[in-house]
Amino acid sequence: MNTFAIREANASDSEAISEVLRATWLSTYPNKEHDISREDIEAINFNRPVVNTETRQSWVAVSDKSVVGVCKALRDREGGLLKVLYVLPEYQSRGIGSALLSHALKWFGTIPVFVNVAIYNEKGKAFYLKHGFIETGEVAASKAATLPSGKIIPEINLAFVRN
Repeated sequence: MNTFAIREANASDSEAISEVLRATWLSTYPNKEHDISREDIEAINFNRPVVNTETRQSWVAVSDKSVVGVCKALRDREGGLLKVLYVLPEYQSRGIGSALLSHALKWFGTIPVFVNVAIYNEKGKAFYLKHGFIETGEVAASKAATLPSGKIIPEINLAFVRN
């Protein structure tokens, strides 16, 4: 079993992060029932710069010197939003996602934390529910994930409940 480490992402991680996002989106989001095709996902530009500030933070999971997971979070006085949490499919179920989530929840502190998940992403929903999130309701179409084709990935919102 490979070991991994979690560290703050930096600008040199941008390309590796975009590859993690591309691979995980391609394995997660194409869905015939919701008319989301592989081509819809391939049209997304996942290349974004890494910017860490007081209100924005990114972490990567590294195994064998390769980025295998990523987490991005935003916060303000009102609450936090887990924007991204993805682990390459071949590295899932090894505790990497849980470790990334743990780093994010620690960074959020005591503020309320929310995440949006595709309504058909049962594996993703189960992950968050297992870690103390609860469903709060469907996300309005205007705020859901809109693809370059104009199609929308329907999402549900979950909130973290602290013990």
